[in-house]
Amino acid sequence: MKRRIQKDFQKQNNKMDQDHRIGNEMRKTQDGHLRIPNEIAEKLARLQLSGSEHRIIWVVWRKTIGWQKKEDRISLSQLARSSEMKLRIVRRALSSLVEKNIIIRRSGRDKNVPSNVNILSFNMHFEAWNTKDKNVLGQKSAQKQGQKSPTQQERKKKISIKIKQEYLDLVDLLITKMRLNDPLAKVPDTPTKREKWADSFRLLLENDKRPAQEVREILIWCQEDDFWRANILSTGKFRKQYQQLKLQYERHKKSSRLDAYDRSLLEMKKK
Repeated sequence: MKRRIQKDFQKQNNKMDQDHRIGNEMRKTQDGHLRIPNEIAEKLARLQLSGSEHRIIWVVWRKTIGWQKKEDRISLSQLARSSEMKLRIVRRALSSLVEKNIIIRRSGRDKNVPSNVNILSFNMHFEAWNTKDKNVLGQKSAQKQGQKSPTQQERKKKISIKIKQEYLDLVDLLITKMRLNDPLAKVPDTPTKREKWADSFRLLLENDKRPAQEVREILIWCQEDDFWRANILSTGKFRKQYQQLKLQYERHKKSSRLDAYDRSLLEMKKK
């Protein structure tokens, strides 16, 4: 009889402990939790995202969905502090997520938002994400398995075919000017490196639609200018700064014409 009573008492205690644990867990859930749709979780599980990108997503979720908000003002420093990552890594990861349309950022482009404020939200419409999951990547890799990958020599040959002689001539012109300024200037010393430099001119003329004669004139001028010849030391830098170079070159031409006009007037007065 005593044993039966002890067993009943033990069962009752165990049930009370279990109810107590369940109650604590429910209270914790009620204090705050994230409600993420199953489709979103399944989609994210298949995406090829970096670890830092996943951490940014969790912070944005916590700041928005965790407080039952669609969006929130979240600075880069907040993201870095919450994810325990460096600011440069946060900036790179956030830019990648915005580009993939997983995170939506409203900033100075919106009239209602100051230029120095980031308003972030998670894009629940995964069909609008600019990315591919593992299934799609797996199908593509399976299709490529039967294809023979090109050798390094074949790849170099393809690159050489794309590069026109006029782009290589511009590279030679820049190298000549740079060596006139500094005989020890670091310039491409192999055909592959020359072609890489020439590709920047290809992009400048074909993609950016810059006139070849204008590019040549600005290239010569920048290597004669005291400021720019110390800064334009590669074709990549030349393309990056081209818009600014063009504006300054046009001002230079205008001032040169005015100086020539003033000199002609002086000569006429002397006569």
